[in-house]
Amino acid sequence: MTNENARYSSFVKTMIYRENLRHEMRDARKQKDWGALRDDATALLQSDPDDLDAQVAIGESYEKEGQIDLAVQAYERALPLEGHGSAAAASVAFKRLDILYTRAGRYDDSLRVCRLYTERFPDSYDAWNRLRRAAQNAGDGELALTAGIEADAVRSEREYVKERNRARGARLLELYEARLAELVEVAAALNDQL
Repeated sequence: MTNENARYSSFVKTMIYRENLRHEMRDARKQKDWGALRDDATALLQSDPDDLDAQVAIGESYEKEGQIDLAVQAYERALPLEGHGSAAAASVAFKRLDILYTRAGRYDDSLRVCRLYTERFPDSYDAWNRLRRAAQNAGDGELALTAGIEADAVRSEREYVKERNRARGARLLELYEARLAELVEVAAALNDQL
């Protein structure tokens, strides 16, 4: 086996190993086996220290077991990894930290996390709305107002795009139906000639 083939074989084995761990994590989550979820996620992190989904899974497992301080630490470790995993996992880390910090009365930490959330997801209504609430809790009325305005703008833009796409779809359907009616008339005229 050549050196290049050996490297490729090693790479493939590593990828298969990681994918198997991801499947085991999904199974553990379905079975609500939080210890197994954490073990699988830890093994995945040993293979790939920048795996965001694994880091979030560790936070989730601690949170489900009521170990809130460890959950917060795990979610905090996930934030710098947000470019190394799914956007959904990054969003979960931001949301869970916001909730946990708010429950603990740590409003400044909640505000910090929500600011990061809006930086990472500037088109997210949820991110801006969470920043609005965090700013209110932290006593920053000006930021709360600004974040609320931004949340409304994001929601309005999303609704506008949705309505525009619906209208565009309706217009295309009208054009299609008109063209179909024309073709039916042409076919009927051809039938009459035969």
